[in-house]
Amino acid sequence: MLLSSKKAQEYYKKFEETHDIIHWFASLSAYVWDEMEFARQDPEVKIDERKFTIDIVTQTMNLIKRDEIPLPIRLFHAHNERENGNDIEIILQLEKDKNIIFPCQAKRLYVENARRDNLKAKYEKLNYKSQKNDLITYAEKIKGFPLYLLYNYSEYEFSTNYTFPDKELYGCTLASALYLNQNPPQSPIVADLHPPAKPLTSIVKFKNILSLNSLWGSIEKHSAILHTDKAIFGDNKWEEYCPPSSHKTRYVSSKRLEDVLSKSIINIERPFNPKYRIVLTVEEIPLFSRKK
Repeated sequence: MLLSSKKAQEYYKKFEETHDIIHWFASLSAYVWDEMEFARQDPEVKIDERKFTIDIVTQTMNLIKRDEIPLPIRLFHAHNERENGNDIEIILQLEKDKNIIFPCQAKRLYVENARRDNLKAKYEKLNYKSQKNDLITYAEKIKGFPLYLLYNYSEYEFSTNYTFPDKELYGCTLASALYLNQNPPQSPIVADLHPPAKPLTSIVKFKNILSLNSLWGSIEKHSAILHTDKAIFGDNKWEEYCPPSSHKTRYVSSKRLEDVLSKSIINIERPFNPKYRIVLTVEEIPLFSRKK
């Protein structure tokens, strides 16, 4: 497993014991935190956003493949993966026929450029070319809510009201792209974005579309709507890894998705066009019911 740090293992153990998906996301955040800290200490370590995004997808794929825990997770990749970048979107099913799409633009903190004073580490490509506008435009087109998925390590003292206030939870955080577009940070350093950014676990706790105006940064309006299950699960643009047996749309074999992941390190610049989709479902997928 990639989840090698002590804190990541602790959260994963809680996940195995409780089957609460929030601990799974906490373990991924702790893993990223640990890897970023290691990169800060060793100048030979090379990391980027694509690595962590692929790690998250790979770990989710392996979790589904083991089929040892009933999971409220479904995993998809774009059918025409060569036309897509390496970004991800998360879909949250609040209840039947009520789904919210969160396109996520991944950005990391450049900790290796600030080894003497980690508090000055920056998100050097936060406003890279037209990426922010591409993300927001894409979200408007699909009626989703655009988020930045931030990969972090910092000695900055985070404050949180969450149940699990460990600093490692800030390895992966989410911030509203609309908020940052309206309130561009000066630096930007980690203290400028936290708040409004909150741990990745915040998306698991999300319950009401009305909170989109305030949860990850205060905004007045957005284009996100609730999508039907048919719109989400019946879209043949996406192929599913190990779908439930009841799922009637086409699906992809485990070897196929592994092939897609192996090619994902290639970086081709294009407007925002996510390759991966993780769906958090209301109900858990029963054990041994997924097509392999």
